[in-house]
Amino acid sequence: FADFEDPAAIALGDLASTSFSIEAKGASVEAGLTLNVSKSILTDSIGSLLDEAYVRAFAGPIVLEGGLLKVSWGKADSMGPLNVLNPMDYSDLSVTDERSRRIAEPMFHASAALGASSKLELVFLPGFEGDQYAWDGAWAPKIIKDMKQKAYDNFYKGSDPSANGGIGNGLYAAYYSSAWSTAYSAAYSGACEKAYADAYAAAYKAAYNQCLAYGYSATQAATAASTAAVTAATQAVRDNAYLLEHAAKAKATELADAQATTIESQAKAAADARVEDLLVYPDTRKLEYAQGGARFTTSLGSVDIGLQYFYGLLSKPVVSSDPAVFAANDYHIPVSYNRYHQAGLDLAAVLVGFNLRAEFAANVTEDLKGDDPGVYNPNLAFSLGFDRDLFAGINLNLQYAGSYILESASITSEYDVEKGADLFASRLTAALSQRLFKDALTWKLAAIWGVNDEDWLVMPSITYALGDAEIELGAGIFGGDAYGEHGQYADNSYVKIGIGYKF
Repeated sequence: FADFEDPAAIALGDLASTSFSIEAKGASVEAGLTLNVSKSILTDSIGSLLDEAYVRAFAGPIVLEGGLLKVSWGKADSMGPLNVLNPMDYSDLSVTDERSRRIAEPMFHASAALGASSKLELVFLPGFEGDQYAWDGAWAPKIIKDMKQKAYDNFYKGSDPSANGGIGNGLYAAYYSSAWSTAYSAAYSGACEKAYADAYAAAYKAAYNQCLAYGYSATQAATAASTAAVTAATQAVRDNAYLLEHAAKAKATELADAQATTIESQAKAAADARVEDLLVYPDTRKLEYAQGGARFTTSLGSVDIGLQYFYGLLSKPVVSSDPAVFAANDYHIPVSYNRYHQAGLDLAAVLVGFNLRAEFAANVTEDLKGDDPGVYNPNLAFSLGFDRDLFAGINLNLQYAGSYILESASITSEYDVEKGADLFASRLTAALSQRLFKDALTWKLAAIWGVNDEDWLVMPSITYALGDAEIELGAGIFGGDAYGEHGQYADNSYVKIGIGYKF
């Protein structure tokens, strides 16, 4: 909406995009490939071209599949704590479909039917990928922008920005000093060389003329004069060392100061290059980052139950703000990820017209005492929700989810990754929808309320189907606390309209 202040400057983005899928199915095997194609993907993020690619084999009650997969665990409609196998892409919050936000991961997945209503699943991921965030631009979280600015200020201008005549005592000052010293040294050497050359020229001329007066030939006079001039010039420089040193320094300072603009540009370019690549990511496509888990689902009467265990890495990155860590890593910020165990339980049942769902998870990290500033504390997480048809075909979907940090009293370090985090954080998600005119028109009003931050996101939309074509009008309106998960994007409220054709 903010762009409406200058409509001519609105960036329309991808006016066309394609999701292209190929499937091949046989009696005991099937394969699939899905590509997402748009101009921005082809020019800016070619890695996003491949969405999913898999091979699936059937051997009686056993199903084996491998490739680039999206596998959902848990029963929550959205953002359940048990859905841990695929990280999320938060680089564009105008993409609201959770499956579209999920990043497909290389994995091997096996499932075995155990009777009529039970199933055992095993999964192995040979590597790891964390949640993706925009590190700059409109969708960069405030915490990342603030962190980068703080690091930029601390290491660009240093702890005392007024030092050294206003250039500070940080990276910029160091590079400025280096560039100035280079210019000074060159000018100083030039001044000394000129003093020597002047003394040499005067001595040579006097010796040469004297040799000619003694009857030397021109060649003999030149040779003798050169030797005498070297000795005389060297001695002259020594005899006048103090004066020459003072004059050379003055001249060098004058010439270096005259190049101040050039020196400043060189220093800024060098410092910017160091700060630009501020974050250093580990190579997580190695077996040392392997993950795995198991899930068992069954039904007891009218209640569906799921039990799962997962050992892997938290998808949320750890980024230290400790200046000592920055300095120890050559003025870069190392990004890391925490190992953890998850034990989970989910339930689903139908009760007096309500489709009930619940998930519970215990996430146990390696910081059992809670006092390691570089590791997230263990926590408990949950999701409680239901959906129900109300009247006139209107459906209500409601979900309440949250997490509780354990051992929070041990979070004492100023640079702890969870310093300032809410002990108990929760959010409420609601959606009302209705289909009209023989399902040709669908309206939906979805909202997310951050209970702790008192921020929100409201997403109204209307979709109209014309045969295989579909017209959609939607919006996303952010508000609330300026540092809340959604409130920080208040300037990014948007409206979108599109037409698509699926065949």
